[in-house]
Parts: sequence; structure tokens; C-alpha cells
Amino acid sequence: LDSTYRRMRLPSGGNAIVVDSIGFIQNFPHTLLSSFKLTMDELAQCDIFLHVRDMAHPQRKLQKETVLQTLRDAGIPESKLESNVIEVWNKIDLLPSLDYVPPEAIPICAKDGTGMQDLLQVIDTVVSFRTGRRCIAAFPESRISQAIEFFRRHGAP
Repeated sequence: LDSTYRRMRLPSGGNAIVVDSIGFIQNFPHTLLSSFKLTMDELAQCDIFLHVRDMAHPQRKLQKETVLQTLRDAGIPESKLESNVIEVWNKIDLLPSLDYVPPEAIPICAKDGTGMQDLLQVIDTVVSFRTGRRCIAAFPESRISQAIEFFRRHGAP
């Protein structure tokens, strides 16, 4: 259940530390709770949570609620969940269509790289806001209103 730490180079040239934590499961075995507690303590210190979701999974809504409830049960304040979680919608290549994407979500396909530049740009911009650095973000005109709403939600002035 150890977390993996990696340094990530951001598009602006800055760096961020990415903590790759365990996946969340329902009916978590009690024998693993002490190891999981350490992981949750690490997560509580994070500035941004990237919640990578399998959007092609038939129980994706239940999976989302399981993750959020587990974070709540671990003592992560609701205010932090509302302002620090960025949903990463993975496996969009397996969806028949993608008619609506809420402002807090970034659609990607990790398999072929679709959306990864957008995700990196969002991470870079949010980290820049949180650290007081300036960052120029470029988004397609069709998503500007979503981008503005997203950044306001995540602490942009």
C-alpha cells in the first residue's frame, strides 16, 4: 500500500510532486486499515487530488462515491474535497459519446494520450495559483467558460 512519489515537470517549467496512491475498493479488508491510514494521512497533506475515474466502468458512479466517502471517513474536510479534487475522466475512447463534461473534470485517454496536455495545463495552472506563480493557460474557445468556472472553484482570483 505504499505510495509512489514522482517529480513532474509542468508545462510552465515548474515542478510538482505527484503522489500515486492506492486505488480505492469497497468493503476494504480491516487487516489493511493501518497501512491505509498512513496513505490517507499522506493524502490529507496534498494540495490537489487527481481522482482518476474509469468512465467506461458500469459502476463508475458507485466507485466515485466510494472514493469520496472514504476520504470523508478519513477526515478530509468537505471544503477540501469541493475545492481540491480534479476529476480525471479516463477511458473516454471507450465511450460512445461525450456530450457533457462538468467543469471539475478533465477527459483523457491514457492509452493514446488524448487530453493529457489539457490535464497538464490544468495541473500547472492550479499549482501556479496555489504557489503564487504566474502561468499562462491556453484552452479551446469552446471550453473557456468551463475553464474559468473550474479555476475559480480551485482558488483562482
